[in-house]
Parts: sequence; C-alpha cells; structure tokens
Amino acid sequence: QTQGPVAEALGAPGATRGVSTLAVKQRMKSVANIQKITKAMKMVAASKMRSAQVNTENSRGIVAPLVRLLGDLPAAEGTKN
Repeated sequence: QTQGPVAEALGAPGATRGVSTLAVKQRMKSVANIQKITKAMKMVAASKMRSAQVNTENSRGIVAPLVRLLGDLPAAEGTKN
C-alpha cells in the first residue's frame, strides 16, 4: 500500500533532506492553488459589487418622481401589525 512520496521518503535511510524538499514543494503548490482560488473569489466579489453599484445608480432617479407623485404622506398613527 503506497502512502505517498513523503511517506516513502521517510522510510529511506538518509532521506530527511528529500522529505524536507518534498514537503516544501507540496506546500508551495498548495499556496499557489490557494492564491488562484483567492484571486477568483476577488474577481467574483468585484463583479457583484459592480452590479450592485450600477443597480443603485439606476434606481436613484426613481425616488424624486415618486415623492412628487405621492407627496409627503403622513405616517398612519395607531396602526398595529
């Protein structure tokens, strides 16, 4: 049963340098993969933010005509939910 390159290197006499090198290479690969995932997540977040900003800017012109149409309506007093 094979346990992977690090486990195999541990069994070999005098392979401590090999283990260290393999562990560092594996760690570097993991860090690179995490960086790729983080970059993709940032791009998705930026896209969502851009969409939200456009929607907000587009909806700004709606408030003034509604206020003119409805006027300044007083709040209903004594209403219960």
